[in-house]
Amino acid sequence: MAYQKQIDALNDQMSSIDNQIGDYGDPLMAAEANVNFYRTHTSDSINKEISDSQNEISEAQEEVNKNLDDYQAQQKLENAKDSLADFQNQLKMYDQISSDINISGNVDNYLNNAKSKVDEYNKLKAEEKNLSNQIDELQQKQAAVLNSLS
Repeated sequence: MAYQKQIDALNDQMSSIDNQIGDYGDPLMAAEANVNFYRTHTSDSINKEISDSQNEISEAQEEVNKNLDDYQAQQKLENAKDSLADFQNQLKMYDQISSDINISGNVDNYLNNAKSKVDEYNKLKAEEKNLSNQIDELQQKQAAVLNSLS
């Protein structure tokens, strides 16, 4: 029972570290990916893709309306809807990255800000690994105690 309480406490610490690390992992890698996306896209190009997807949805919907049993038309409609959602997400991402870069002043400052966060990220990853090792050791001890009782 004592081992389980320690394991639970360590898992809580792991969860806290995961929250601090966030969804994107290494801040420099994420920033570099964002800059690459920013440099290879424009809001106009993404809006064009959104418009094209909306047209595809309209056309596919007309095909489905003509024949509700047409599986290919239904699949085309679903694919067009998925594409639209993807492009809408890309536009949101582009707008956020653009805003972040503008707040930083320029791309170089944006990347430098990310570089400054790398040390903290590395410390958190090392702490996460240490906690994971502690959890593994406690689970082995717990298993040994349970095996000795049976």
